[in-house]
Amino acid sequence: MQANEAVRQPAQSNHTAPLRIGIAGAGAFAVFLAESLAPLPACRLVAVAGRTPAKRQAVLNAWRSRRPPTLMPTDPEPTMFDDARDLAVAEGVDAVLIATPPHLHAPLAEAAIAAGKHVLLEKPGALRAADLQRAADMARERQRALLVNLVMPHSPIVQAVQALMTAGALGPADMAVLHNQVHQVQDGHWFWDARQSGGILVEHGVHFFEVGRRWFGQPVAWHAGAAATDAAVAAQVSQADASVPARVWATVIHEGGGAQVPVHYYHGFVRPQEVPEDTAWQILCRYGRVNVYGWVPTRLEIEGTVPATLAPAVEQILDALPLEPSIEAMSGFHNAVQALTQAGAAGHPAPSPDSRVPVRRVVELRDRQGWYTALVQARFLDLLQAARQPGFRGLVTAEDAIADLALAEACTKACAIPLSP
Repeated sequence: MQANEAVRQPAQSNHTAPLRIGIAGAGAFAVFLAESLAPLPACRLVAVAGRTPAKRQAVLNAWRSRRPPTLMPTDPEPTMFDDARDLAVAEGVDAVLIATPPHLHAPLAEAAIAAGKHVLLEKPGALRAADLQRAADMARERQRALLVNLVMPHSPIVQAVQALMTAGALGPADMAVLHNQVHQVQDGHWFWDARQSGGILVEHGVHFFEVGRRWFGQPVAWHAGAAATDAAVAAQVSQADASVPARVWATVIHEGGGAQVPVHYYHGFVRPQEVPEDTAWQILCRYGRVNVYGWVPTRLEIEGTVPATLAPAVEQILDALPLEPSIEAMSGFHNAVQALTQAGAAGHPAPSPDSRVPVRRVVELRDRQGWYTALVQARFLDLLQAARQPGFRGLVTAEDAIADLALAEACTKACAIPLSP
């Protein structure tokens, strides 16, 4: 470890001062995290932890490549740590952003909270819901912010669909399917070791369980399994890493507003690098359908009929969807969402078939990577507000993350994937 003034200063109490962040972990996501947060004046990078100097430097280079020149003069020289456990307790770090493999999430979070830090955990936040619950309880007792980096609910498309479902614009949802076919992860990566990653549904599936709970209600029953790994994929993954099947599925019965919705989730980490990934939701409603494309949602299709009384609000929300990524556009979209939600909650009588009007719309957002950056920025700004305003819970609460992880854990056990004791 190198020591400098960046970590010797006492923790800041000024609610308008930038949050001094330390990034624990120096893999690909840590690099993306640094790139995403660098443009924000509300934070300063003061520490990085990673296993090698090259990895730590990559995170720092990513930060500096996106940091506005006007902010550079006030930035300290970040302290570099070999061990994330040292960063978690370092003085002068206000918030620890944990981007390590999942099996380290909970112990690092507890260490950081015990040292008086706020914490933003990369998903899933722990391998087990009980461990994440313990960290959340600890944060609440010590009045520290703890959030998990579940970014999808910040997506305007996810919010638009949630408003449509809440208002019952297309009638009740009868069933839904999520398919998520993504690139193979390289041999030897911690992802393939269930003791480190928890398996696909824990490490990755929690993103989609969070969306499913928002759209369709809480899980009341589930069934899950894993498909046999075919020879082409098996040849790319060594036998030592065979504890995580490459294709898994879960069928979950969600319940909200007295209605049950079966939702089938499929994840496959089998697609060759030269072939584009393919992620889509298909929602079948009583009076139409909704399709959402992209794991970072960028395309929304709606077709069916809606009550004449709701049609203006539906059109308003679709017209208001921001096409270009920005924090400001995402914040402004909130008013349109509220309008539709309030219209649906106004207690309109059940419409007869002739009081419905057709709707057929396609909205496509531009700049997928820009939207991913904006979602990560929005999640960090929730952490910032929670750090400055005790009691602020954020768009996705710690309790949400615990519920998602509990469902993922239960489905993983049904797949007979071994987790560490």
